[in-house]
Amino acid sequence: MAKVQVPEGKVLVSCPHCAVQYAIAAELLDKKIECVDCHQRFLARAMAGKRVRAKDHSGSLMSVAVGIVVLLLGFVLYSLSGGDSKRERPVEVPEHVSRVDNPRAQKLVEWTKAVRRDHRAVLQLHTDLDAMADQLGLPKTPPEAAIAGLMQHAATLPLRTFDCLQVAMVGNEDVVAPTGSAVAYIAPKAGDAAYEEGTRGELLVKFRMQGDTLLVTGLQTVTLPRKKGDAPAPTPPTGPAKETGK
Repeated sequence: MAKVQVPEGKVLVSCPHCAVQYAIAAELLDKKIECVDCHQRFLARAMAGKRVRAKDHSGSLMSVAVGIVVLLLGFVLYSLSGGDSKRERPVEVPEHVSRVDNPRAQKLVEWTKAVRRDHRAVLQLHTDLDAMADQLGLPKTPPEAAIAGLMQHAATLPLRTFDCLQVAMVGNEDVVAPTGSAVAYIAPKAGDAAYEEGTRGELLVKFRMQGDTLLVTGLQTVTLPRKKGDAPAPTPPTGPAKETGK
C-alpha cells in the first residue's frame, strides 16, 4: 500500500472495512466519518494512525467458483439421469399377459354388474364421479345425485338392459398402465326372441387407477346387439383382440 502524505494539521486514519487511508482534520477525530470508497461509517479516532490490511477476497472468489462447478456438475448428472425422477416413464408390459383374465378386467365386470343390479355402493367406490359427470353432463354433488343421474342416463342403458359376457383390455399396456381402456361385451338375455341369435354388442370403458382402486372415468357405446330384421351394424375400424373367457 502506498504511503499517504499527511499535510500539516491533518491526521491519518484508515477505513476498518476496506483499508483505504485518509488525511482528515484533527477536529473530526471525535466524529463518525463515511468512507468514500465503501461508504461504511466508522469513528475516526479509533482508526487514527492505524494501518489496516486490505481484505483478501481470493478465498470467497474460490468458494464461488467451486459452487458454480458443483452446480454445473449436478445439472449434467441430472440431465444424464433422465431429468425428473417423478416424470412418467414408459410402462413395462409383461411378455405374457391376458387381456381378459386379469384383476382389472374382473373389477370392470363387477362394475358392469353393479350397474345392472343398481348396486350404488359399488358404483360410488369404483366410479370417478367428476370425470363421468363431465362426460355425461351429470351433477357432481352430492355423490348420491351423481350416481342417480348415472343410473338414469342413456350411456348406462345397455348395461341395464343386456348381460355383460366379459371385459377385455384394449391393449396389453392397459393391464399395467395408470390409465386404460377396455371393451365390455354385452348380449341379450337368453331366450330373448327379439334379437338375432348369437348377436352381441360392445361398450368402450375408460378407467384410471388410484392406488389399487380402479375408477371408471368414461363409458361409450360402440355397437348394440342386433334385433331381428335390422341391418347388420358396421364393423368398428379397430378393436381389441378377443379372448375366450373362462
